[in-house]
Amino acid sequence: MMGFILPALLLMAVLVSGENRDFSNAGKNSNFAEADLTNLHASQLQRLDFEKKLPEVRVFNGGFAIGNTNIKFKGTNYYPRDHPWAAMWSDWDWPTITADVARIASAGLNCVRILVPYSQGGWDGPRVPADHVTMLYNLINLFGSHGVYSVVTLFDWETSWPAEGSSRANDHVAYIRAIVSPLHDNSNILWWDVKNEPDHPSNIDGHDDWDQDPTQRDTIVAWLKFVILNVKSITAKPVSTGTRWWTNIRAVLPFVDVAMVHSYWPDTGSRRLPDIRAWMSQSPQGVRPLVLEEFGWPSDPDGTTPVQYSVGLQLQFYKEQLAGFAMNNVSACLQWQTYDLHAPSSSPSLSNELFFGLYFFNYTAKPAANYYSQFEL
Repeated sequence: MMGFILPALLLMAVLVSGENRDFSNAGKNSNFAEADLTNLHASQLQRLDFEKKLPEVRVFNGGFAIGNTNIKFKGTNYYPRDHPWAAMWSDWDWPTITADVARIASAGLNCVRILVPYSQGGWDGPRVPADHVTMLYNLINLFGSHGVYSVVTLFDWETSWPAEGSSRANDHVAYIRAIVSPLHDNSNILWWDVKNEPDHPSNIDGHDDWDQDPTQRDTIVAWLKFVILNVKSITAKPVSTGTRWWTNIRAVLPFVDVAMVHSYWPDTGSRRLPDIRAWMSQSPQGVRPLVLEEFGWPSDPDGTTPVQYSVGLQLQFYKEQLAGFAMNNVSACLQWQTYDLHAPSSSPSLSNELFFGLYFFNYTAKPAANYYSQFEL
């Protein structure tokens, strides 16, 4: 989902020390008493409601709160290991998902991000199938029953930015209504995200800063405002979008409820987050929750790649990033992503982007996972 060229991180390799909690077996023998989840077809086609529902979270005093008590969130971007991306939905694997949910909750995480395609994986654009809405409904409620809130990202892989009133824009509204309406008051949802990285270089002629392509920037920003207003017409939940490049957030701050950015760069805590806080303080809308919706670093897939992709440097990156998040009073962070998507291999054709997981492909927790699970923002 990142689609970026990894920057060089000038760090020294570190030794992994201290207590390592292993969550690799968590959830394998979980027993969900609230509903019968043994029938795969029933879990796909029938909506499941659990006795446990999470308390409502609201934006309050520049952060998140339950009632008047501030709360922070630490989570992961979730795909099943063997069915990532669109295959999560086209190859729906409920037994694996139930084990994954228990594993994530056992790791001390209290939120996840779920990415919903626009047309891939059987979602079919404006003709959203009822069974796919049920899949999403059940997944959100299953996470909620384990104390884990969900962030739902819409329009994944959709890269048209139609003007309001056009036929394509009407299709987008139909898609929003089909998904958001059944979930509009679900307390297990933390916030809605209308688009993953709308400022990705592939959308703005290869640039990082979309001010370098102002016509396309204005087209995308107008679409973002349009879809956010449509989501907000259905739900009272916070609504936002996560920008890839930190300076681009300035264009969306006037109409988002949460200031969200993605970052895989070492200057996040020292430069990017302070910049965003300054821009929020200067905006008429004021300070809102500051969220790192994606961050992370890959581990070495096979022991032969350059040192900047080692397991030790992944841990060091987490330590430095999380310290920066805490220093800048971040309200939530979600690492990318739960699992490695491939077993270790000596193949030179494998991308390092397959190895961002908190867990190795064999479900063993990495050192960074153990550190992340114990860290308090």
